Amino acid sequence: MVVGINLSPATNMPGAITPIIPLDMIAHIIQVALTPVFLLSGIATLLNVFSTRLARVADRVDQITKGIEEADAGEVALLAAQLSHLRRRSLALDAAVLLAAFGGAATCASVLTLFVGA
Repeated sequence: MVVGINLSPATNMPGAITPIIPLDMIAHIIQVALTPVFLLSGIATLLNVFSTRLARVADRVDQITKGIEEADAGEVALLAAQLSHLRRRSLALDAAVLLAAFGGAATCASVLTLFVGA
């Protein structure tokens, strides 16, 4: 029994028996590289939301700091608790910004790897 080689034109894998036109290969690489670009767009939108939230937190901290200077003893404790909450919120937003930036950098690295590897 002789094992035959499939020479059908349906084979589109690089390195198969059927030759692939270089233009088709380049088009495929561009198609594969476009998907991470949409992911990068989403990450950029998230970074914009995070930075807006951080700006709101900073504005609220300024308001509370001014309010502490003019408040009595009972209000100072309440405002100090709000400052503590805003501090935790700011730290969480800082971590989110760092992770999103890392995700964006990893996405860019994957696109670069796709192009260099091809």
